[in-house]
Amino acid sequence: MGIISELKIGIKLEIAQTSDESYYNKQIITSQLIDKNEEFLFISQPMFKGMSYHLYVTDKIKIIFNDKDKGTFHIIAEVISKKTNKITIYGVKPIGEPVAVQRREYFRIDMLKNVVIRETDVTREIDCFSKNISGGGVKLICRKKIDVGSTINIKLHFKEGVMITTQGKIKKAIKLEEDNRYELSIEFVNLREGTRNRIISFIFEHQRLLRKRGLI
Repeated sequence: MGIISELKIGIKLEIAQTSDESYYNKQIITSQLIDKNEEFLFISQPMFKGMSYHLYVTDKIKIIFNDKDKGTFHIIAEVISKKTNKITIYGVKPIGEPVAVQRREYFRIDMLKNVVIRETDVTREIDCFSKNISGGGVKLICRKKIDVGSTINIKLHFKEGVMITTQGKIKKAIKLEEDNRYELSIEFVNLREGTRNRIISFIFEHQRLLRKRGLI
């Protein structure tokens, strides 16, 4: 199964029921790859908001994982066993081949970060902050309205010493009632896949930090 055989023991996994079509807009159920063989994957007890999330034999689940070089994928799998000793381990059998996650499916997470934008035909930069971010785009709060359809340059400051630059297209621009700021919905354009994977990795890292602090 190609990329499945390359999965490293210990990799973080995201789990969803196959019936949950709106999964990427919801909180994520997490697990970890404990072991594998040619036919099965063995995963740890899935967790949701710090609580055990139980699976049942014959359940069909969607397993999402990120490969830093190749991108984000999901694969459908069937739960075939459950063993509990000191820890609970589920055996799951992948069904079919991994599918690359399409842009519209990227998980979006609330993330407050400094962002600098600039319209392509002007030199003045505008300081904004992010409301949420995904691998496909970002929602910003800014004091200046930019017309829908405009292309902008973006500098995303993820953490100290780490900045990602890319371009985006304004999809929505909504004036906030409480002040003179605007909410801008931006789709990334001309984004290299390696850069997109870095953004997704930062999102997963941020999510794990929030979960560790008990905030999600």
